[in-house]
Amino acid sequence: MLVVDPRHWLDANGTLPTDNLRLRRQVLRVARFIEYGGPLKPLECRETLMECRKRPGGKPCTGLMWVGKTGRDDIQASAGSVATTRPWSTTGKRPTGPTA
Repeated sequence: MLVVDPRHWLDANGTLPTDNLRLRRQVLRVARFIEYGGPLKPLECRETLMECRKRPGGKPCTGLMWVGKTGRDDIQASAGSVATTRPWSTTGKRPTGPTA
């Protein structure tokens, strides 16, 4: 599980990084998961318009990502057509970096 406090990825001015575009894309992806999952009630889920990045069998996945909220208000993201789960929590320890 990746525990996220998005403020840890902001620069000294409180903005998204501009010198590391890969990190910026990853931070924005995590932020989109939080935005999709935030309004959900516990144990609800929904499909997003975000494409899956997995490559099962070496071919791009054609599925869209799903987000759900656990009973503890953690947001979990998973690919609908690939058996993986990427849980995130918006509280807790400082993250080491996005993994999705």
